[in-house]
Amino acid sequence: MMDDGYLSSSKEDVIDYNIGSKESQKGWKQHIGIKYFNFITVVVVQLSAASCMSLPAAFFPPRALEKGFSESLVGVLFSLYAGVRILVFVLVSKRISNIGVKFVLCAGAIGGGACMIMFGLMDFAPAGASYIALCFALRIIESAFFGCCVLSVHVMVTHLFVEKRILMVGISQNMFATGGIIGPTIGSLLYTAGGFMLPFVVVGTFPLVMALINMTTLPSLPTTPVKRNIAITKLLQNKVSLMCALLQMAVALSHSFFNATFSIHLDEEYGVLPSDIGYIFLIVPLSSFLSSLCLSGIMQRYPTLNPMIITMFGCIIQFIALQLLGPTDIFGMIPHNLIIVIFGCVLFGLAHGFTFMPSLEVQTRIAIYKERWPDCPDTHSIVSSTYRTTNSLGNMFGPVIGSLLAENYGFPTAASMMSLIGLIIFPFLVSYQVYHCYIGRSVFTPSDDNYKVADDKETDKLLASTAL
Repeated sequence: MMDDGYLSSSKEDVIDYNIGSKESQKGWKQHIGIKYFNFITVVVVQLSAASCMSLPAAFFPPRALEKGFSESLVGVLFSLYAGVRILVFVLVSKRISNIGVKFVLCAGAIGGGACMIMFGLMDFAPAGASYIALCFALRIIESAFFGCCVLSVHVMVTHLFVEKRILMVGISQNMFATGGIIGPTIGSLLYTAGGFMLPFVVVGTFPLVMALINMTTLPSLPTTPVKRNIAITKLLQNKVSLMCALLQMAVALSHSFFNATFSIHLDEEYGVLPSDIGYIFLIVPLSSFLSSLCLSGIMQRYPTLNPMIITMFGCIIQFIALQLLGPTDIFGMIPHNLIIVIFGCVLFGLAHGFTFMPSLEVQTRIAIYKERWPDCPDTHSIVSSTYRTTNSLGNMFGPVIGSLLAENYGFPTAASMMSLIGLIIFPFLVSYQVYHCYIGRSVFTPSDDNYKVADDKETDKLLASTAL
């Protein structure tokens, strides 16, 4: 056993990090179904927390203009939501173990759900400066609470399912992405059915109920602080981790651009009805979910598979998908019809599944096996915070950049320009992978019995397949 001062040096320490105390371990073996029940509840919380950002996009802007908002203020309100999340991720990620993962998850779900329900009552507030101030205050507080919630969900899932970490994290992270995409569809349907208040009350109730259940069923993870100093900046000092972060931000930019401009393009170019636009939008999260689920299962089943290769395929698929969404007029080779556009939506969802989950797994392996951080809540919190920070940066700037490009050059040209952002990173990933590619075993995964670490020479071999 190798002891670097920050790795567990005994079997008991590892059990504490991964699945709690001996009593908790025995309880989980007796009631294994509770883990999956808890997984469903926290995933529902994450889905609600992710959809709340884009939920009002379909119906709130016209109502806000009537209440005294300007179009620019509406854009600031949505962008500020992502900005607050970035601040929360940076501040909470290093302290989540001391605060308590279970407490952060439940408190975030209760606070965020309550803010959503209160925002539904804003339709009764008088127009003017007071209405604008209350909207900003509620959205900022809601973003902070839900930011804590989604960060703690990732940490909780990684320690509920040590043996199936890649698969279960893949499902939960994809539900987060799916929630952000289907938010406008859910909001539009509920708004049509019951008015302004109904979407916020329905979606806000889910995290409240799930949090009350989680307070009694979720285990308390260890709160022992890590001896070694870990931070987002240290993780991004690794070149591969930095490239993965830039790729995640590029994909988020493309998706937020897609959400902000694609419906207008379908209406103006193809005359698609608003009800049918909602169904077309569902193609992307469905494709993303299926691809991410399959890839997570494959990476879990075959740990020697290099996630960097999958990420590089994701860059190419996204480039092709954005060319088809317009479609781009490349020498008149791509026909302009709705079938091509729908096929582009399928590929766009596939690109999301091929980039986010494998790149997140690469960053996790870098943190644990290259940087030698302990496999504990703090480490997974830092990895999750890095992923969500880059995703939020893309969501914050994507609508602004994409709308300007679409307004000045049209959607097909704007989509082509957005596709180049991810493609720029591709040659760096390829060159780095080729340079570091040599024969070696896959990065190992900790066993149930112990946290096994080889000597430096063996560790270099273990890192070979991911070229870290």
